[in-house]
Amino acid sequence: EILHSPFKVPICDPTVVELSGSGLQYAVLGGDNTIDVCTRDSGPGELECAFVGDAGTPPIEAAITKLDETHCQIHYTPHAVGTYKATFKYGGHAVGMGANVSCCDPTKCKIEGLPAESLIVHHPFDFTIDSQEAGEGLLEVSVAMEKGAEVPHKIIRQLPHRNKVTFTPVVPGMCFIQV
Repeated sequence: EILHSPFKVPICDPTVVELSGSGLQYAVLGGDNTIDVCTRDSGPGELECAFVGDAGTPPIEAAITKLDETHCQIHYTPHAVGTYKATFKYGGHAVGMGANVSCCDPTKCKIEGLPAESLIVHHPFDFTIDSQEAGEGLLEVSVAMEKGAEVPHKIIRQLPHRNKVTFTPVVPGMCFIQV
């Protein structure tokens, strides 16, 4: 018998590790961006991740928070606009093909066409969002009345980085537009 035998060797299956969440595609500059990870049925192993940007781009540090035995979250905060290659490992082995994450700065978006005066009930209204200087990102818009009722709206892509938002108010009151 050999000294220290039997040897414990962990066996993992990185092919069943699941990554999800908007943080796999888009990130907000200076924000807490999140990727959800499920390691159910993948065996023992440690999760690792890295984010690499273009030359001269500051590195992104990521923190992994374990939620329970089979779930964790990756939190990261980019400090420069651009595209980052995200890679993931479980048990020292690659998980999938990685992801290209686009980081944007929503403070650089410009809103054009918001009224200085009030809108009129049942009259369609539109305004434009110019995100040319913000970088690639996920555009989300909500339109709601003061008591929280959502107002249906459409986002119409006019050009890359330029979108028109259209809605028709149906009741009087304060309307809140979140971009």
